[in-house]
Amino acid sequence: MNTSRSQFKQHSILTVQLPSLVDMGSSREIQARCLCGNYQLSLTVLEQQLPLTASICHCNSCRHGSGTLYIGGAFVPETCTQAVQDSLSRLKASEWSTRRTTYHCPTCGTIIIEQQGSRFCIYTGALAQLEGTVHFERQIFVKETQDGGFSHWLRDLPIKTHATMNDELPTDWPRPSEQPIDRTSDRLHAHCLCNGINFWISRPLASSANPDDPKSDVHQYNPDRGEYETKNPWWLCENRTKFFAEVCQCNSCRLSSGCDFVPWTYVPATDISLAADGSVPFSCDFGTLKKYRSSDEASRYFCGECGATVFYIRDERHGIANVAVGLLDADEGTLAKSWLWWRTDALDFKEDGIGRAATLVNCVEGALQNWGQSASARDL
Repeated sequence: MNTSRSQFKQHSILTVQLPSLVDMGSSREIQARCLCGNYQLSLTVLEQQLPLTASICHCNSCRHGSGTLYIGGAFVPETCTQAVQDSLSRLKASEWSTRRTTYHCPTCGTIIIEQQGSRFCIYTGALAQLEGTVHFERQIFVKETQDGGFSHWLRDLPIKTHATMNDELPTDWPRPSEQPIDRTSDRLHAHCLCNGINFWISRPLASSANPDDPKSDVHQYNPDRGEYETKNPWWLCENRTKFFAEVCQCNSCRLSSGCDFVPWTYVPATDISLAADGSVPFSCDFGTLKKYRSSDEASRYFCGECGATVFYIRDERHGIANVAVGLLDADEGTLAKSWLWWRTDALDFKEDGIGRAATLVNCVEGALQNWGQSASARDL
């Protein structure tokens, strides 16, 4: 998936120097960028203002607005507010609510900046460095996930967990009486926040094992999976009743979404329809979908209005689409465990994240592995 790491374009960076503040103590440059490089920002931040305080939000708006399972935002110091404000002309604004406006690159879709009133935050996936630069203080709206979502994989971080904005989440949540009930609906609705993107996924069919002869690019980390063949379709799991899902850490996915981790599921095009009744076949030309050619081998698709990550499609594997898990509306919760089988042995392209966010990456991978081995996850 990390096909464009060496192909990032070089562009001039807007650097804002604050001479009057530099005299007050040492400072550091904080950099952020989008995937295509059309937007790059460098802020001078005093050492005494570091690390930047950050929050992680699991609310429905953040998931459907990004296509990921959460959004992390690092708050911009007041001394840098004007610099961020001056840079917004290069981004497209999207009003996610009456109090939230986000800004994404109109070329590649990266969501980078959020504004609430006069306060700004930078989405952590767009930052060049997290280690020593950002401190995740809390995660909020975990209860909206129904099943805990990505918060299961953040448990090793010293972070406060809230059910909504401020109320504490009980340590035994979800209790048995509150556990989401697995339902067996035939179609799974996926949509972005603005509803410019809507499509439906059907449960695996006989044809799911033989889409348009795609080739696997994921067997590289699991040689036991074998070559791509219809007798052993790696994209179908649990006796071919669920779709394969994993968490990617590559720079391309991170920068294209603005989130540090991008969960994908691999779905044959034959199982995707643009109508709830399955009558309209899959297409990459519908609604507000925009395309960005991220490498010579692959294209990324996002909502041109709200910026949500939607698909990643490799040319050699065009019969299968990587679908952004945050778009899914599964009855049982955001992990969609009646639909998806999660890979839990490792993060994909972990090496990309170690240099910039070793603590976060190692914590998430360790918690993911423990979750996969726990009794509560045996029904993956």
